[in-house]
Amino acid sequence: MFRQLLLLLSFLFSSIFYGQGYLDEGLFFSSHEVNQDKRTSLNLTPEDPFHFDNAFSIEFEANFRKGDGYYGNIFKIIGNEGLNIDLIANLDDENENFWLVVQDTILFKYKWSDILEGDFYKWIKFNLFIDIENSSLTLSINGDKIIKKIALHKDLEDFEINFGKNLNKNFATTDVCPMSIKNIKVFDNNKLVRNWILGKHTSSNIVYDETNNHIAVVSNPTWLMDEHLFWKKTRDFNFENLLGSAQDEFGQRIFFIDKKAVYVYSVEMQTLDTLTYKGSPYILESNTFIYNPNQDEIWSYSFEDNSISKFDFKSSTWSFEDVKINDVVNYWHHNNIISPIDSSLITFGGYGYYKYKSDLKQFNLKNSSWKTFDKSTSIEPRYLSSSGILNKDKFLIFGGYGNSNGNQNLGSQHFYDLFTVDFKSLEVKKLWDLTNVKHAPFVPVESMVVDSNSDSFFTLIYDNTTFNTNLRLAQFKIDQNEMVVFPDSIPYKFLDIKSRSSLFLNPSQSKLYALNANESNVNLYSLSYPPLLISDIFQEEIKPNKSFWDHSWIIAILSGLVVLIILLIWFKKKAKLVITNEKEEIELKKEAQRLAPSISKKIKQSAIYLHGGFQVYDIDGNDMTAMFTPTLKHLFIIILLSASKNEKGVSSIKLTDILWYDKSENSARNNRNVNISKLRILLDKIGDIEITNDNSYWKMNIGDNVFCDYSFVINLLNNSSGEPIKDNDIHKLLTIVSRGQICPDIQTDWIDDFKNYVSNLLIDNLELISKTQTDLHLNILIAETILKYDPLSEVALSLQCKSLYNLGKKGLAKKCYNHYCKEYLELLDSKFDKTFKNIIE
Repeated sequence: MFRQLLLLLSFLFSSIFYGQGYLDEGLFFSSHEVNQDKRTSLNLTPEDPFHFDNAFSIEFEANFRKGDGYYGNIFKIIGNEGLNIDLIANLDDENENFWLVVQDTILFKYKWSDILEGDFYKWIKFNLFIDIENSSLTLSINGDKIIKKIALHKDLEDFEINFGKNLNKNFATTDVCPMSIKNIKVFDNNKLVRNWILGKHTSSNIVYDETNNHIAVVSNPTWLMDEHLFWKKTRDFNFENLLGSAQDEFGQRIFFIDKKAVYVYSVEMQTLDTLTYKGSPYILESNTFIYNPNQDEIWSYSFEDNSISKFDFKSSTWSFEDVKINDVVNYWHHNNIISPIDSSLITFGGYGYYKYKSDLKQFNLKNSSWKTFDKSTSIEPRYLSSSGILNKDKFLIFGGYGNSNGNQNLGSQHFYDLFTVDFKSLEVKKLWDLTNVKHAPFVPVESMVVDSNSDSFFTLIYDNTTFNTNLRLAQFKIDQNEMVVFPDSIPYKFLDIKSRSSLFLNPSQSKLYALNANESNVNLYSLSYPPLLISDIFQEEIKPNKSFWDHSWIIAILSGLVVLIILLIWFKKKAKLVITNEKEEIELKKEAQRLAPSISKKIKQSAIYLHGGFQVYDIDGNDMTAMFTPTLKHLFIIILLSASKNEKGVSSIKLTDILWYDKSENSARNNRNVNISKLRILLDKIGDIEITNDNSYWKMNIGDNVFCDYSFVINLLNNSSGEPIKDNDIHKLLTIVSRGQICPDIQTDWIDDFKNYVSNLLIDNLELISKTQTDLHLNILIAETILKYDPLSEVALSLQCKSLYNLGKKGLAKKCYNHYCKEYLELLDSKFDKTFKNIIE
């Protein structure tokens, strides 16, 4: 009775806890675990320094972690570009752990024992008050104040403030304390003038404060709030002959069972213990294990036998002495629950022998027997449903895959409905059915997390019609048919009876865990709870409002035009004759402009451009280029370009070699998964673009509603039909490639092969096209385009000069020849050996 009461109390506690949720806020500072180029910096004064006349203070909270290095800069204040005030930490020192340094003098010293409730992984409140007028500094750590007098110049008024890495030319430091920072407040006297919570942030390197959207700039950020948005792989497991698994949410344990042992994984400690057992569970192909918190036992069951094999943790023994092998599997992917009322085992649904089931089964502990209740009149036969405890009286069943009569031969359908089941009477009641289902088709995973405070539940959904699918977290209202799908996803290989996935919440860590198994390979992902949407995480970037006089470039252009007009007038009055080659120069420019490809209106909805520079537009026509950090941009371009040279795409190993060569295997994998998730979120804004992974090869599929200039060029030039390219497509091709090379701003080794590939493919095709063209104007365009990619192409020179000569532009033809000879000499340091006559013949 006591255990039953304890189970009910723990259930009620979890419902309250789930509803409250805890948001992780703060900026994680990368420290000695990465090289100095990748360490974090937060600049509170990126545009102008603070100006304080009499006194000011800065307040913040810091959380310190153990790691490879313990020494580093917390913040640096620079006054009038000459006075430095530094808060420095050496977290592992036995005597002193925190110093406040002014110039070369240590003003304050603290050790861990001086700080009330101070320790690693705890938020500690700091406050520094600088009284310029009275020449004193006050440092407070968790309320413990120390005041000291110090000589401060009365004209001290301008202050720069930077946390972490500082690249100020006079006070540079790359030693960063291993810490996280949040709730930075700056006061002018006692007036709050800045308030950076460091929770919500932009998708770039800018974060706005809460007082008046003042900007702080961060480099190499890791935002703690992003842990509520992006799934993180916690652990990979590999077992031999895995029979199944179960989880103890409140005890923070996951159990894996094979034919020799029970493996106990501690979610909190991230350790795996092996309990070699005596006796035997049922040896079945399907997962028929469940943890009973009422008895603190793992139960192994079979629908064909009226008994349960129970695992006792103290003795590491199953209650069955002999191996129980049962090859009959009639209830694949059924749901199971332990009743909080009487600790009985209840199951629902399943699939076997081409039949879908709608049975509720209950194992009676008193007489050790199964009771079967046919619920086909209340709920259609199905499997691949999700279940979870709603309250002490009822549990929920959601969704699944089956049909109304249970016979697979008569077709199958997806269900998007929700039911309650009474623990005592097993009465089934339908609550709702989703209509106009987004993200269909999908099925849920076997378990759900119920949040009674928000009257909703969470589960993972995926498309069971494909092998390489993705798990996405979804929230459903219980009292009404509303659905929200969260943006990030987890790769999942679904092979029906060989795959299974579950979702549970660890209340003490406030984290959701997704457990995915494919035969004997298991991976575990975590997400901070409650989950958040993109709108909950990202601040909208504010475009600065500038007056006319702020646009100095406009003034410069206007000034230049005025000077140019004056010079033209002066030359017109003085000049009597115009030299012939000056006429030719002007004529050449006019001819080039006339012949230049007419730039069609640039597509600015669902568009990606690489030629001439990287630029991206979303579905609504907004330029979202700035949302791609350098890493995301390089990752995106690598995956996009690789498919043009290798149909399989780019391997995970290659991505690591290019982007995360300086990280360990685990760190590189985590970075890759996080950035792939971030990239998928951005791609959703563009349109129908999908990143897939097949046997560790990454590939990008671009839908018809998204325009990509690179894909258009490659597909056109790799035309396998053998048909000539249409004139309209040639003009469109020349318009695109005339903008320049792909991604000219990226100057790294890995992209050179792609640039050379595009250049060679383009030149070869344009030369072939020119051979069949009778339009001399078009041939001139082709020649000019080739010369942009290969300035010393003799074929292009000959084509250009011949076409101009035959159009009667003999002077222009000779001018092009002379220009080519000059560039040839500059680049190769030798004279071009063909005469103008040789070229035009």
